[in-house]
Amino acid sequence: MHLWQIMVKLSAFDIEQDSTLWTSFRSGNQQALADLFLAQYDKLYRYGFRLYSDEDVIKDCIQELFLKLWHKRQSLGEVREVTPYLCQALRRTIVDSLREKSGRFRLWTPGDEERLEVTFSHEDFLISQQIDDEQRRRLTAALNQLTKRQREAVHLRYFENFEPGEIARIMNLSDQSVYNLLYRSVQALRDNFFLLLLIGANN
Repeated sequence: MHLWQIMVKLSAFDIEQDSTLWTSFRSGNQQALADLFLAQYDKLYRYGFRLYSDEDVIKDCIQELFLKLWHKRQSLGEVREVTPYLCQALRRTIVDSLREKSGRFRLWTPGDEERLEVTFSHEDFLISQQIDDEQRRRLTAALNQLTKRQREAVHLRYFENFEPGEIARIMNLSDQSVYNLLYRSVQALRDNFFLLLLIGANN
């Protein structure tokens, strides 16, 4: 069996397992929610910290998110792909937290997302032994020249391995908008895109 086939099977197993935990916690099983928290925490933290690089804020937002899920469990619907759903919910929770800290108690608007910004640094790529310092510098500079939404889409696609449809759900965009973001990102990164693929494949 090829490696990619193994990865697809493992991914399908994770999705099924998370979906089972989701169903169980909605029925009032606290242990299922705890297991879901443990299974999802690392990915949620990585994504949240990418959006807003304050460790305490992100940890608080993840805890707040799961508390809200528990209190609202009876009104929640069935979710097949739990990770994109939770990433989208965390994104909104971070925005709400920042609004609350700034004393802006009003209806949420898309403009509230302006404080969320994925940025890349040289250190992000130190784990890769396949590129040298100059290539890391070039790739970091090229990524940070992208728009905010392009950087977020690139992070989700090539560092977290989400499919375009999942990214659309997380970022609250249409599928076509995500395809456009990724296409324009690839065009802008055309001289460095192979390096991005090398690194993304090893994350």
